[in-house]
Amino acid sequence: YKRVKMSENNISAIELNNNLKNRLIIDVRESNEYKAEHILNAINIPLSKINYEEIKNNRNGEDIILYCQSGKRSLEAYNKVSSSFNDKIYNLSGGINNWKTSGYSISFYKKLFPIDRQTQIIMGSLVLLGIILSVFVNNYWLILSGIISLGLINAGITGWCGLGLFIAKMPWNKV
Repeated sequence: YKRVKMSENNISAIELNNNLKNRLIIDVRESNEYKAEHILNAINIPLSKINYEEIKNNRNGEDIILYCQSGKRSLEAYNKVSSSFNDKIYNLSGGINNWKTSGYSISFYKKLFPIDRQTQIIMGSLVLLGIILSVFVNNYWLILSGIISLGLINAGITGWCGLGLFIAKMPWNKV
């Protein structure tokens, strides 16, 4: 667990919406989240890739606004790069959730479930299928539910999910 220090340079959705000019808006979520929805004219630099050079290459002197889903990842990004930009960088308080709750528009590439939710739906469906088939067809179908359970345990322990990686490559998750 990594503690994240609070930023004094938080900006509210109202403040940002009132002055969108001369702002470089950066979405620090993963690309599939960005593709699903993002603030109009925002660019995507995921938290794992954000650094001074990435921002500098996209900046033309504007103030920098970082945001994510709820504000936690963008605060991490802020703490990672803020010392390089002095007072010209801000964290959008409450992230895109706050932006939408405030009634401001977002841009959609596609309306889709995030990869993790798609994975949960598929895994849950396969466990249920295994149970139903074991009751009505043959007890050996419980092996399917057991395999899915082992996959979930592995994903929880290692952070690696083969099904999630496979789903990310599906055509409906591409732009």
